[in-house]
Amino acid sequence: MTADLLPDVQRAKDLLEEELRTEKDRARRYEMLSRLALLFELSGDVERAQRSYELAAFIRDREKDFASFYRSAQLLLEMGEYDRAELQARTILG
Repeated sequence: MTADLLPDVQRAKDLLEEELRTEKDRARRYEMLSRLALLFELSGDVERAQRSYELAAFIRDREKDFASFYRSAQLLLEMGEYDRAELQARTILG
């Protein structure tokens, strides 16, 4: 990522986090968490990216987002959190 884009990425993360605090609509919260997770991941904040993916996976009523949960598990592996990653993988597989 080039240095000139970093302020814009940080501003986008700040705005999404601020909006997320007050947003009630689950579909909108899902979209915001998904975008936030990607921004955290792109900026190298793997822990916050993982947490955002994990939250996004369960935010919608009666349906899990397995793609977000899978990405969360992948990031847990990258962080060396093998037990948590395995638990998430087992949840995905049923």
